[in-house]
Amino acid sequence: MKSKKSLVIGVALLCLLGILLSSCDIFATPEPIVTPTIEPTQEPIPTPTPVPLFKTDSFEYLKHENHIELVKYIGTDLFVTMPDYIDFLPVTHIGDEAFAGTNVTYVDLGPNVTTLGERVFMGCASLSSIGVKDKLETVGKEAFKDCILLGGISFSAAPLTTIGEGAFSGCTSFTSITITGSVTEIGENAFLNCSTALTIYAPSGSYGETYAVENFIRYSSN
Repeated sequence: MKSKKSLVIGVALLCLLGILLSSCDIFATPEPIVTPTIEPTQEPIPTPTPVPLFKTDSFEYLKHENHIELVKYIGTDLFVTMPDYIDFLPVTHIGDEAFAGTNVTYVDLGPNVTTLGERVFMGCASLSSIGVKDKLETVGKEAFKDCILLGGISFSAAPLTTIGEGAFSGCTSFTSITITGSVTEIGENAFLNCSTALTIYAPSGSYGETYAVENFIRYSSN
């Protein structure tokens, strides 16, 4: 009788334990821990301030702090003389492709021009002569490419230091260039497909002489 009573009590205890366990979360599947996403802080990219473009009757230009850059020839004259000053600032730079593809036949660079940009006169098939003043320092890459009527150019009065790559390439009528001892760099293929009669006039012992000899171009001392 006692064992039967103990069995009943044991069954009751097991039932009670089952009830307790069913209401407990120790066997429940844990909820996944969600880590909050932290967006990286990014500084807004500033919008560049557009540079205002100005115009004269013949040129579009940019006004810098201390000089003027001509960026495009919009005139109709075939004989062009660069302005010395615009808005009381010296015109020192002729920008990339400023005259490219135009019908100009003669261009007189202004007395303050120091830099001719890349491809500035490229494809000017009627250009036959350039007037160079005494401040020009740099002739950009392919500046006179395919100017097929350009016969020659003299930088004898200019402190020119650099003639860019392919500067006179394709100038099939180009027979002479005069430079001074200030020239220290002539780019690759600067005179590619020029006239076979091309002669470089430069001081004896200068870089110009060395370049001519190394590239099998006629040389004459000036």
